[in-house]
Amino acid sequence: MPEQKMVLPITKYLKGEIVNIVEFKNEENRIFENQKFFNYNIKFIDANGFSSSTTIYSNGQNYKVGDKVYVQEVTGPDYKYLALGDKMREPEIFGMLALFFIIIISIFGKKGLKALFSLVVSLFIIIFILLPLTLKGYNPVLVAGLISTLLLVCIMFITHGRNRVTYAALLGCVFSISVTIFLSYFIILYSRISGFVDEESAYLQFGLGSNLNLSLLVIASIIIGVIGAVDDGAITQAGIVREIKSHKKGLQPYYYYKRAMEIGKDHGSAMINTLVLAYVASSLPLIILFYTSHISPLMLINREMVAVEIFRSLIGSIGLLLAIPMTTIFAIFLIRDEDLKTDDEHMSHAGHSHHHH
Repeated sequence: MPEQKMVLPITKYLKGEIVNIVEFKNEENRIFENQKFFNYNIKFIDANGFSSSTTIYSNGQNYKVGDKVYVQEVTGPDYKYLALGDKMREPEIFGMLALFFIIIISIFGKKGLKALFSLVVSLFIIIFILLPLTLKGYNPVLVAGLISTLLLVCIMFITHGRNRVTYAALLGCVFSISVTIFLSYFIILYSRISGFVDEESAYLQFGLGSNLNLSLLVIASIIIGVIGAVDDGAITQAGIVREIKSHKKGLQPYYYYKRAMEIGKDHGSAMINTLVLAYVASSLPLIILFYTSHISPLMLINREMVAVEIFRSLIGSIGLLLAIPMTTIFAIFLIRDEDLKTDDEHMSHAGHSHHHH
């Protein structure tokens, strides 16, 4: 007998505007006696300007008359229904993006523009290279490792140019990513992390009928998460070595290492706080949920959703920490006195040209 293929429902998103809200009493379910229920009368506007309206049951969110919303039209083999989706937030999102760009360009000028361009390149590489390769069944860890290195090369060359400071930072980052891959591979597989931590992962595995290994996908996400922080730490550290070398030339490597690491320790500890707090912030609703459910702390950290976040922040932090001393060592041996002379001449020339203006 031929195997029956599961037919997935087709979802279309329609744009609509709320024109009327009607409260109704829910007599059937006494659990929600304090909860108010609403029906929303929505006017649809399609591409031709034709409008039609219908009433849709609330999805639990509060809306006002005049709010523009998306409505999901779900069509299955023998059914069709409408569900209220999210409020249309494009104006707010694009407004914040515009503010973000204005602040970056007004404070950092040309460097800010380069950083924005490298950010666009990063997103392009992730969306058009990493995601398609992962969905085609390639090993997500291998793909993420190679893409991360490619991303770092693009980001650093675009933002900081091709010089020995950039090369030293790049080597430090590659070392850091290698350690991250090794650690996350070992920990995630050894602790039997399945990757089924939310609805999205379950849908990826069963809904799409894909051959994704979700454990490896968790590792890939850890690797990509490390890139941003590690790039910043490494380039700063290589720059510190260059500054120390330009002021005190011809000294022993250990002296440069000791001086550079005095600053590197401060920078590294601040970045660890940033990284860990970013992971905690992204998981705050989950943490509050578990905190109020009176589970013992040991049971709590054993939950896969919590364990994944713990591993993510710890492995990311270890990768970041190691990038700082390793970049310092690479920078000490890569940045030579003749490079500094060229930089000094360039700076002095820039200074003179500034005076003539």
